[in-house]
Amino acid sequence: MDAHRILIGSARDDDTDLNAGAAYLFEYAEPPGLLGDFNGDMLLDVTDINLLTSAVDQGSVNLDFDISGNGSVGQEDRTMWVNDIFGTYFGDANLDGEFNSSDLIQVLQAALYEDDIANNASWGTGDWDGDREFSTGDLIVALQTGAYEQGPRAAVSAVPEPSSVVLLLCGLAGLCRCVHRDRTSFASAR
Repeated sequence: MDAHRILIGSARDDDTDLNAGAAYLFEYAEPPGLLGDFNGDMLLDVTDINLLTSAVDQGSVNLDFDISGNGSVGQEDRTMWVNDIFGTYFGDANLDGEFNSSDLIQVLQAALYEDDIANNASWGTGDWDGDREFSTGDLIVALQTGAYEQGPRAAVSAVPEPSSVVLLLCGLAGLCRCVHRDRTSFASAR
């Protein structure tokens, strides 16, 4: 990541916004892309979780993979990518947002379950525990969440903002009160 520098200072001693004769140096990085998008294609997909799994498996110290922000790259980053960033479950092989029979069909058709070839599985072929194999451990990781056939993960609900209709009604209520007060004072003046 390239850092850019900005030097801010004042040549005049009468500049009230800056200390006289002071200069300030700021460094900033390029704006970040999509969190969890490790190949830079602005999509979250199987390639990204596979890249993260490889980084964890190889003990990478590249903090671009540290999405949990704890200063290291580990299994917690995979968990955060699956649950929080992508918003799905372990076991969702096709990344359609839910863990169901279509995921199991996909991984079983790949025919990598407990085969004799080392390190040949990926997320889409059943490696959900990150050991690069499709084995019983992966099924345990996926099934222990209780998400099988539960549908998509519930979205976080946002706090509703006041709408313009509510503000308009409040304004009209205030206006009606003022008009009523003016009529009352006009009637009592008679």
